[in-house]
Amino acid sequence: MTASVHHLPSRRSAYADATERTYARLWQSFEIWCQGRGRSPLPAHPDSVALYVESLDIYTPATVSSHMSAIAQKHKSRSLPSPTREPEVRAAMKAHARTHGRAQAQATGLTADAVDAILAVVDSPRLGRGGLFETEEQAASRAAVDRALVLTMRDSMLRRAEAAALTWEDIEDLPGKPGGCLTVNRSKTDQEGLGAVTYLAPATMAALEALRERRGEAETIFGLSPSQIARRIARMASEAGLAGCFSGHSPRIGMAQDLVADGAELPAVMEAGRWKAPNMVATYTRKQALHRGAVAQWHQKRNAE
Repeated sequence: MTASVHHLPSRRSAYADATERTYARLWQSFEIWCQGRGRSPLPAHPDSVALYVESLDIYTPATVSSHMSAIAQKHKSRSLPSPTREPEVRAAMKAHARTHGRAQAQATGLTADAVDAILAVVDSPRLGRGGLFETEEQAASRAAVDRALVLTMRDSMLRRAEAAALTWEDIEDLPGKPGGCLTVNRSKTDQEGLGAVTYLAPATMAALEALRERRGEAETIFGLSPSQIARRIARMASEAGLAGCFSGHSPRIGMAQDLVADGAELPAVMEAGRWKAPNMVATYTRKQALHRGAVAQWHQKRNAE
């Protein structure tokens, strides 16, 4: 699949844009809090930031960390030292984590079996807006996007922002070999823009080609925002009758789970999914890795004797 070359807008990732919007919103929240208490937001005193952490008592530790990142980023942009690194702020965050820490709801992995269930019904007309079913043409158009989206996100273990940013220039055939490749130009863990190349199965390439025939050389492949992608995947799972909490992370998690269940080691899965740290991968795949754990191996050895 050789794409034509055409003018494209800036290659800044959708992830970076979304992060900037989030940081701006969180910084505004901190500014308002400071103004209401006669405190300076920039530069902010560590005592003020520590008190602000205490005020965020209805939020999870992950959300508080996002607030701290926004404050740190704003100070960095003005060449000011970040107050979030100071001992009193770190102590406040630890206290918050002890009091409010709880396991976050994990997205359900979109495994190969789940994808098969989705593809089995993806072409069927759905009930749409206004309580009317899709026409056959509407269903075919929507299904072309759904099929290509879920297969591409699984094969390349894409984050939803990475999928939203894809263009046809990112897709190539593998000459003389089945399948193709996808270039992830920039992602959450690759802010330098070095890029990564991932494999696409023949079925995925066929789905992408079918989508391109329908949509033409659109600016982005799927024409969806990250949030739209998340909702789209959740709807696919619902229509297929799948139980669980499906989101934009589900294809990525599901492929990681399938790889570990098939015997892939953690470093290989991390490389495929472009994870920099093993923590989340281990969390996603802990059930699939149980059969390789010490207790499982003990039982296997004992039964073999």
